[in-house]
Amino acid sequence: MLTTLLNTAWMWQSRGESRAFHRATHDIGTCQEDLLRKTLRNNAACDYGQRFGFGTIGSLKEYQDRVPICDYGTLRPEIDAIASGRPGVLTTEPVLMMEPTGGSSGGTKLIPYTATLRRQFQRAIAAWMHDVLSRYPGVRGGRSYWSISPAVQRPPRTPGGVRVGFDSDTEYLAGWQQWAMRRLVAVPSAVAKQRNIENFQYATLASLVAAGDLSLISVWSPTFLTGLIRRLPEWWERILSDLEAGDWSWPAPDAVDRSHPFPPLKLPRRAAMLRDVFTNHELPAEQLARVWPNLALVSAWGDAAAELFVPALRGLFPTVPIQPKGLLATEGVISFPWNESVAPALAVCSHVFEFVPVESLPDVGQPPRWSWELETGVSYRVLLTTGGGLYRYDLGDLVEVTGFRQRCPLLKFVGRGTVGSDLVGEKLHEDHVRRAVREGCRELGMEPHFALVVPITQQSPGYRALLVCNFRADTPASQSSIEARLATAIERGLLENSQYRYATQLGQLRPLEVRLLKASAESAWSVYEAECRRRGQKSGDIKPTTLVQGADWDGLLDLLEPQHATSGVKSDIH
Repeated sequence: MLTTLLNTAWMWQSRGESRAFHRATHDIGTCQEDLLRKTLRNNAACDYGQRFGFGTIGSLKEYQDRVPICDYGTLRPEIDAIASGRPGVLTTEPVLMMEPTGGSSGGTKLIPYTATLRRQFQRAIAAWMHDVLSRYPGVRGGRSYWSISPAVQRPPRTPGGVRVGFDSDTEYLAGWQQWAMRRLVAVPSAVAKQRNIENFQYATLASLVAAGDLSLISVWSPTFLTGLIRRLPEWWERILSDLEAGDWSWPAPDAVDRSHPFPPLKLPRRAAMLRDVFTNHELPAEQLARVWPNLALVSAWGDAAAELFVPALRGLFPTVPIQPKGLLATEGVISFPWNESVAPALAVCSHVFEFVPVESLPDVGQPPRWSWELETGVSYRVLLTTGGGLYRYDLGDLVEVTGFRQRCPLLKFVGRGTVGSDLVGEKLHEDHVRRAVREGCRELGMEPHFALVVPITQQSPGYRALLVCNFRADTPASQSSIEARLATAIERGLLENSQYRYATQLGQLRPLEVRLLKASAESAWSVYEAECRRRGQKSGDIKPTTLVQGADWDGLLDLLEPQHATSGVKSDIH
């Protein structure tokens, strides 16, 4: 079978990178130092390299002493110069394209991509895929689904003529792998060209239902998959009719982008089999097991706020292994699942990494630590040096070291390590807010299945916690009482932040509000994701979060629950 041959060839072709990574885990200091020297040598002649003397840096300490920690804001002049078409700014190597990304406030950033940066991604992807294809042999027997983002409106090039964005997520792969992937994917690439979300979801779900040999599902947020499956009761008859007729009956036909043709899905025998599946009264998990009997692995985020959604995913696929993803950003790959480790392994062969302990601040003189200096149980903020022109770049992501495999750190994604929200100087952080929400709910014997804390700016500024919990109110009064008690309990945790406490005491921030949503956790997250996409973010950039940044989220409650109660909840009610 062609899929088995291609998957097996991919596994063997990736074996070299897997072995190189395994060797590096025994001596990550040498691996990282060699990678840094090569990066500095190759970029010594660029503007940034000349400014900081890359060519004369002779040690790790010199690198930390000479080259400052930076973030996107400090690099914006250089990024703008690259976008204007100027060569040799951050790298000697030409910039192939600029990949858009953004924070949760929707602001767009452009990350320069070079051939070297792409190879660095490919090294980690190859090591991970060798592990997946060898450790889960069932994956080799069928096609895969790799989550893709629906198309967004963006200029094809910068004002200086630099290409913006990959045409397909497969461009992260090497040439042979791209060729193989086009033959291994269950969902055609044309699906990603659909800007209408309804059409995008329908085409994705119909393609997956048609794929009886589906063996691997790789998505970002678990809610993306659970949200798709939630549409099955509504769409299965339409999908099966399309499989019988070999046509596409779009939910929004006037919004279809027909410039990218879709292959017909004429599979009448499969449609007849599936009609029997969907017309019986089995539980959803039993139906899905018959739809995709060869499904061998589901890969999805499982850390930070995404942890809340994993149980629902396990409920749909109780017999399928679910592998938590590593940490992948547009700027670089930080970690990937490897060799049955308890947490993803640091991608030591791809980029150079430094780590700032969360209790430390860069301006107090304590240098960030190298990857071989980390300690188990400690949380760190990640700094990246990549072949794409980022040097000591503060990614803003927080990780916790859960252990080591050989000498390689195993990392759990904790959340965003930078200030998450700062309306009046309160400087709330993602990890603190998530802990306050969880502990506040547990104080009332409740478990949050969805939690989003958003800044509100109407009238006076403050925060609103939007929650889906294991609670069903019989009357509006009982729900209002629970909301008030939750607000008190959660805000008690927020007040541990002295700046937040000071702002509330001064009346700069109004008391926390809580709204218990009637929606499911998956549908609530889907609404939030859709709003993020409307603001220009790609699906893969919408990281699991509890705290939303920015000051333009007042109307999110109306999107989540158009019929919500309008009365406020004060945190001093018991």
